[in-house]
Formats: sequence, structure tokens, C-alpha cells
Amino acid sequence: MRDNQNSIAVIAFKFNDIFYSLATEELNNSGFKILILLLTENMSSGSFPCQNKFDKVIKIYYRKNFLFFFFAWLQVLWKLKKHRVEKVLLSNPILVINQLIISKLKANKIIFLEDGLMNYFPFSPPRYKVKTFVQKIFCLEDDEIFNRIEYTYLLKPDEAVFYKGTPRKLHLNEFIDEQSHRSLRGQLKDKAVFAGQPLYNIGIFSIEEYNEAVNKLIQKYNIDYYIPHPFSSEKEKIDCPYLDLNKEKVTLEVLAYDCNFTVYSFGSSISYTTKLINPCIKSILFKPRQWSNRVLDMITRHCDQVISL
Repeated sequence: MRDNQNSIAVIAFKFNDIFYSLATEELNNSGFKILILLLTENMSSGSFPCQNKFDKVIKIYYRKNFLFFFFAWLQVLWKLKKHRVEKVLLSNPILVINQLIISKLKANKIIFLEDGLMNYFPFSPPRYKVKTFVQKIFCLEDDEIFNRIEYTYLLKPDEAVFYKGTPRKLHLNEFIDEQSHRSLRGQLKDKAVFAGQPLYNIGIFSIEEYNEAVNKLIQKYNIDYYIPHPFSSEKEKIDCPYLDLNKEKVTLEVLAYDCNFTVYSFGSSISYTTKLINPCIKSILFKPRQWSNRVLDMITRHCDQVISL
């Protein structure tokens, strides 16, 4: 039995999954709204913003390993057993846990929300052996999910490469309250920030190399704040005042709407998303030699300066 004939579910792995969904007409026009939080070691349920905008919040504890997936599967079976929705909004349709949730909810249609850089280069879903094995067990397929995607909401639809269905423009100003986070906007105004990324998790740097490189750049370019990534390691040791947006339950994209600042990064999607939202923002890319030009193409097209390391 469906929660409502015009019901909808948002699967949130990160803050912008919620913020971007709130800017869609599908969510705003729905009758019953469910928020499904995928909770990791770094993100507790209390960390996520705007939960009061939904009629029901469901928590799924999730880890990216084979054994824990089956625990997540049991949670999906139990916590979603009475729920059916018309539509699902999410940013990453290739995650098996997301596909499993969609299958359990029996959603007729899927709305794809901008995920980040993967939407702006020729991305192909990976075919890991473990993923393929799990998909066979649960009768899931990437293409079957893709075929049900009605729209993809994007900050820059005309430059998107990886999307499904019809591309639509994402207008964040549809929901942003200019009075919210006023003190944080004042703190950020005209400042320089370094957007952290856990590149040590993908072999670009070791944690020691990352700390050393970031600290040198912060000192050299007089950067005011370091913004830790939601999945950053406790071993990060950055000699700079921290601006922890995770604790504030907000993202730079939301703050960028009416606040000018300079953002530095090694290749964070923040480098282009904030510029698309507010062209007055200055974006500077520190390009590690290990990064592929294909992956960073969207950033280099929109940032103000590229500095090769």
C-alpha cells in the first residue's frame, strides 16, 4: 500500500541530496515526503539538515563493505516494508544500496539529482565483481534503474555528459532562506577558504603528504579557513582555523547564493558549483599531477585560475 498517491522519497547520502531535492518541483508538489538517510561512520542522523521538511525520516546504517551490505539489506526489508512511493529522488543511482531501496519502495519513476563531477565527463558505471554478484542476488541492473529515470536536475544542464531522462535546470534560489546562517555568511564574506578532500583514500596523497601540501598552500596563499570534508580523517592536521560546515548543517553551495568568497581546492566539485550559483565567487584549482584532465575538465572551464603542482 502506498503512503500516498502523490508520495515521494529522497535518499540522502550527503547534505546536497536534501538541499537539491528541496529545489525540485516534484518534492514541493508531493503529498507525502519520506527522507531516507544513509548513515555512515562519519555522518550521524542528527547531522543532516532540513529533516523537519519531511513527513517521515527513515535511517539506514550503511558501510561500503560486502558483509555490512547484508545488514543494510535487512534494514531496508524491515524499515521499508510498509512503504510504497510514486517517485524517488537521489544523486547516485549506481550504488547498489540505492537500487535496493528503489526496488523495495516500488517507485514508478526516479529523479536523478546532480552528484558532482561524474555528471560532467564521460562516466561509465563500474563493473566490480562484488557489485555484479550482489546485483545478481537481488535481481538488480543499472540499465533497469536508468530506464526509469524521468529527469536529471543539474546546475549546468547544457554542459552535462552523464545524465538520464530529460535534463532540467536546478534552481537553488527556489528554497534558500536568505536569513538563515546569517552569522556564518558574515564570517565567510570576502574570505579565502580551502575545501578539504580525503584524497588519501584514493591514493593521490598519503595522509602525511596531504597535511604537508595543504599547510604549505594555506600559508603561501594566506587562506583564512579550512573546510573539512564530511568523510575526512581524524589524522588530518591542518594549521588553519577550521570552518566546519557539517556541524552547521549547510554546504558552500547554499551559502554561495548571496555570499562572495574565494575557494581553493585540489579538484573539489565546490570549485565549479559555487561559481555556477554565484559568478562573483573566485575559484582557484591546485592541480595535482595525478589528476586526470578529463575528470577536472568541468572545473578548469569554470575556475578563475589553475595552478599545477
